[in-house]
Amino acid sequence: MEKIAVVDSVDDFRAGKRKDFDVFIFNNLYFLPKGEQYWIFSWSKGKLFVKDKVFKYDIIDGKLFIYLTVYGSKEISDIIVYEQLDDKKYTREEIRIEDNIDLPFIDDRRLLGVWNVADLIDSKKDFKPADATDKYYVKRIIFDKAGRVDMIVGDDNRVLKMKWTKNVLINEKGKTASEIEIIDVKDDEYMILEWKSGDYVFGGEISCYYVLKKIK
Repeated sequence: MEKIAVVDSVDDFRAGKRKDFDVFIFNNLYFLPKGEQYWIFSWSKGKLFVKDKVFKYDIIDGKLFIYLTVYGSKEISDIIVYEQLDDKKYTREEIRIEDNIDLPFIDDRRLLGVWNVADLIDSKKDFKPADATDKYYVKRIIFDKAGRVDMIVGDDNRVLKMKWTKNVLINEKGKTASEIEIIDVKDDEYMILEWKSGDYVFGGEISCYYVLKKIK
């Protein structure tokens, strides 16, 4: 399914009236057989489940209409319209993106050490120097000289094991390779890291970047 419009009503869609296209950020949706979940999505007849939210939907004139509601009420705020691209019965494995993670190790001494998360931005152009914060999912990342990575995440400070090579963070479990860029700002070093979550794995879109500041 591909998003084609955001409207106030079915009649508005038929009349060609449109709203802000970015209201619902998911441009592509898959309805897997028997409601199987992928990433944060699953479904049952007439209902789309997105994490802990439930949205009703109708199929009208061959289009899928998903009804978004005002938080805490049943009032419809927006209707998202999707068009079916094909009728193939996809599996979760078929729709996920897998990067090439079979990369040779290339040393980069600038990466070594502890980097604390300082910001979460929508694009690289939004970068600005900032001090460390613990309000985001990722807390800090530790790079060692053997190419190993410890990523500290969540309120319980869980450790995710990854690898690195020059300019790339490798997530073997998630099968992603995220670009790393280091920026010097006066006497400080900052890292901009692509965040490849389900937006990328199941949608091909990088929705945000982590900014990290190196501990001296």
